[in-house]
Amino acid sequence: MSIALLGATALLTGLSLAQAVSPPAKWTGKGYNIAGVGTFNTFFEVDFSKLTAFPSSLDISTNTVAAGRAPYARTFKKSNIQLNQGESVSLLVQPVIEDGSIPSGEFSTNVDDILYGSVRTVARASASSGTCHGFFSYLNDNQETDIEILTKDLSKVWFTNQALEPGTDETSTSSPAPKTIASAFHEYRIDWLPKRTVFYIDGVRKAELTSNVPTEPTSWLWNNWANGNPSWSGAAPTNVSDLRIKSITAYWNRTSVAVAEPPSGLNSTTSSTVASTVKPSASSGAATLKPTTMAVTTKKGKTSSTTAKRTTTRKVKPKTTKKAIKARTTTKKGKGGKTTAKGGRATEKPAIRTVSS
Repeated sequence: MSIALLGATALLTGLSLAQAVSPPAKWTGKGYNIAGVGTFNTFFEVDFSKLTAFPSSLDISTNTVAAGRAPYARTFKKSNIQLNQGESVSLLVQPVIEDGSIPSGEFSTNVDDILYGSVRTVARASASSGTCHGFFSYLNDNQETDIEILTKDLSKVWFTNQALEPGTDETSTSSPAPKTIASAFHEYRIDWLPKRTVFYIDGVRKAELTSNVPTEPTSWLWNNWANGNPSWSGAAPTNVSDLRIKSITAYWNRTSVAVAEPPSGLNSTTSSTVASTVKPSASSGAATLKPTTMAVTTKKGKTSSTTAKRTTTRKVKPKTTKKAIKARTTTKKGKGGKTTAKGGRATEKPAIRTVSS
């Protein structure tokens, strides 16, 4: 083998070790199929390394979440979302307290009708202690699945389904983190399916949760925040915390568009016609419609009226120019400073609501 070939092989090996990713889905004419997972009607992608402006397909949060039982509130600011041209986007937490609140960073999808999907985030954690990085679905306190990284302990990554019923326990586990979690980009993936959530790091399956699996359409959020809670995010950071996200790739079902073949666990034997699926603009994350025919069936092999309502009759509500975001102050069992097996945390996150015009 030539020296040049050896060098090229070593380079490719090094790149592979630095950032392994999950294989892409395949377009079947009926949707985007992920082998062993299912078929989804929408492909969403944002590659921040190729952008010169923040994409219109994502909304930057600008609200304050009350402290609850934590020492401080947290305020999400537009100034804490900064594009690093040619590389990534930064979600920043500032090492200051402003009127009892810690300036943090968050953005979300500008749609809230996502029901099941495979979402991959390529990110580099911050080495600054005292913040929580989150990649998660969120409708309310009892409809959420998430991946979280606590910068006070970069040895593990947390995977959680929040409790479906108020006052009950969440389902949570952790996995050893990549050794280069704060110095290299890694892929963090959630597969949200009807009966389970499956979690991956760098394309390798790490955990599966079958309890408290969310069941309702929702938005997807990415954030970096701090509130000084010693039992979760930790003491307030003393240096700028810089979570960097290089790209987001997702295959999901949007219920206002059409639901393709159901994800694994549902049998499909009878077809019904629906209006459209989505083909994306990869450069911006925006989507355009493409007519097609898809299977929409239930376990028993006949069309479900409930499914049909979600897939063929639900309309996207007109939105005002700003989302109505409600800052919550409630906490759940074992949260907000109460110690749990996971360490406890304050769980206030912004509730995104669509406002009809």
